[in-house]
Amino acid sequence: MRQGFLISVFAIALVALGAAPQVRADGIDTFTYTESAGGVDASLVWQLPDSPILDPSSFTETGFTIGADSVSLSLGDFLLVFPETFTFSNSDAGGGIDGGVDGGFGRILLSAAGVDQFYTGSENNPTFVLGTYQVYNAAEQITGTLVISTPEPSALALLCVGLCAVLFVSFRKKAFVQVP
Repeated sequence: MRQGFLISVFAIALVALGAAPQVRADGIDTFTYTESAGGVDASLVWQLPDSPILDPSSFTETGFTIGADSVSLSLGDFLLVFPETFTFSNSDAGGGIDGGVDGGFGRILLSAAGVDQFYTGSENNPTFVLGTYQVYNAAEQITGTLVISTPEPSALALLCVGLCAVLFVSFRKKAFVQVP
């Protein structure tokens, strides 16, 4: 009876692990844009929902606009955190990301060769495309790197370690019971 229960739990866990790459638990994507000019490294980091639901005033036929509550701008040792609004354009509008940076530090206008847009789906319910892109910042006329990632693999690792521990303890307990 106990062995049948453990086998069914293990089978359910395997199905859940197999489905995990298609379903992201936290639903948050991290955007990291980095560039280097004149010996100064700069990075801009923000997080957005992986599939945001937008109200009708936030999207048009050529893209959508979404706000980020906390954007981190790092210029060498200098760090500034502020809210910001980003506009994602579709291929009809030339693709790319337009984000004005508060405080007079400039603006980003990112586009990538070979990438029409950084999202899939419709403008009212987009899903961001994960990956690393070599981008051109037209606002500063410099190239940089944009990484769109989901900070979540540790949740799968934790689930796997927990299942292995449960199986190890159950089989170890069974081995001790069989010894006279």
